[in-house]
Amino acid sequence: MNSDTRATAAAGWLERIRALPLPPRLRVMNVCGGHERSISMAGLRRVLPPAIELIPGPGCPVCVCPEEDIHAAIRLALDQRVLLVAFGDMLRVPCNLPKGEPRSLEAARAAGADVRAVASPQQAALIARAHPEREVVFFAAGFETTTAPVAGLVAEGLPGNLSLLLSGRLTWPAVAMLLAGDTPGFDALIAPGHVAAVMGPEEWRFVPEQHRIAAAVAGFTADSLLAALYSVARQTIEAFEGYDYVVAPSGSCAGMLKAHYPELLADDPAWGRRAKDFAARTHELISFLVDVRKVERVAARFDGSVTYHDSCSGLRELAIRAQPRTLLGSVDGLVLTELDEAHVCCGFGGTFAVRYPEISVAIAGLTRMGSRMIAAKIARSFILSRSSRSAHLVPLISSQTIPAAGTPAPPPSPIRAA
Repeated sequence: MNSDTRATAAAGWLERIRALPLPPRLRVMNVCGGHERSISMAGLRRVLPPAIELIPGPGCPVCVCPEEDIHAAIRLALDQRVLLVAFGDMLRVPCNLPKGEPRSLEAARAAGADVRAVASPQQAALIARAHPEREVVFFAAGFETTTAPVAGLVAEGLPGNLSLLLSGRLTWPAVAMLLAGDTPGFDALIAPGHVAAVMGPEEWRFVPEQHRIAAAVAGFTADSLLAALYSVARQTIEAFEGYDYVVAPSGSCAGMLKAHYPELLADDPAWGRRAKDFAARTHELISFLVDVRKVERVAARFDGSVTYHDSCSGLRELAIRAQPRTLLGSVDGLVLTELDEAHVCCGFGGTFAVRYPEISVAIAGLTRMGSRMIAAKIARSFILSRSSRSAHLVPLISSQTIPAAGTPAPPPSPIRAA
């Protein structure tokens, strides 16, 4: 496939991803450093929907190589005066040693050791054959994709003066360790294609089967990565179809799913229906508490004055205005002081602030001016009333800081149907 064909394929996958009724947040971890490089070089983070967050994972042997292996290689090169060869990306990896000692193979080379970089195991064998009088040690660090050719070299037969310091690692245990925690930190996984080519895609079955996390294998071009992203996004949407509610803490995320995805998929009969159903079950957090769960009062006390600035997406796309004020107004001792033009944009707006920084800063200045006026009004009231509590300016209310009481606490989202 030539570059033009790949670009066309990538554009097609990107449009498919944008048309999906995505959840409010989809954190996709890529395992391989090669994937991360391809993602960065292609600028995929800039063009994907804001709901998709790409997370670099434990992506290369450099990240997981034990310090003791690096230290052993350094001491072999310095103390045993062997000719030590290693993959180039290992030469500058440091280990924790006392000050003044060489902490990397590059530092050992600067101290007089014979350390050379190679790009393949075959090069290590060639160096050994070119120097039959020297003892050559190949520091073979890597995952399955580099260990396989090392095994091939051993099967062919090593030169008599070539030894191996093997620091091979399997890829999947690093992912399994992340998934073993209470909060793995990602919702979907893109597995490296070259590892799957060596070990088979079955090596990654444990991710969806044991942890119910979407997974797909990808190569290293933009079109292959986008195809994998499309696959895990579809898997995630299908996973949410077994739940009564999808609750998003962000008004912009909920607005995208609830207001815009049905429009994006209106021309697709099958996915259009699914998008409408998905939108009907999607709620912004505060709206969900007040409108769906019927929470009208929170058991909390705050002796002071606060103000509230409306979320642009929440207000304009989801009609969320009274709900946060209902909860704020139920806090004992709290005085809600309305901000002039609280409905006006605050100036941040996600990527808007990055694309148009001058406009964003100017708008934010107006918002801060209004906040300072409110703060001054609160301060004057404080001085006159000799209140025992100082003034606070609180931009938002969180269900975590003010727990619900008197009504059943809302279950975590998404909520499985009974």
